[in-house]
Amino acid sequence: DRGFAGKWSHHEQSQRVPLVILDPRQPKQHRGRTVDTMALNLDLPATFLDWAGVPVPAGYQGASLKPMIEGKATPETWRKDFFCEHFNPRYSMSWEGVRGPRFKYARYLDQNPAYEFLHDLKDDPDELINLATNPEYAAQLKLMRQRTDALAEGYVNALN
Repeated sequence: DRGFAGKWSHHEQSQRVPLVILDPRQPKQHRGRTVDTMALNLDLPATFLDWAGVPVPAGYQGASLKPMIEGKATPETWRKDFFCEHFNPRYSMSWEGVRGPRFKYARYLDQNPAYEFLHDLKDDPDELINLATNPEYAAQLKLMRQRTDALAEGYVNALN
């Protein structure tokens, strides 16, 4: 859509991919549904372990999709946002950010200062308007920066 090759940018076309799960063990009323849950690729191993009856390791980032597949409500503890990043030392396109239910934030780190994007996914689903420099969104920008910092720090601490 944007003339980019690969899945490296912060835009929805790079971050989102369809996920189709067919579990023939499920009753017919649970089949053919669309669930608008923020699922990540790291949820798949947790789901497979859950199906196999194996406990998901406590330090694992992913969560099982099994409850949603079985037609149960999305757990209250389910993620409301997620940290995302792409690092490429070869090209100047390294970035990190947070994708939430309404807003998406990305900062490209190879520039000094970092170049930021803030998108309102509800009012601008095509991400054509960068709100990062709009004073009306300064508070939202600050929240998204803080959330990015907190999630990034959490991942670094988990590795140590």
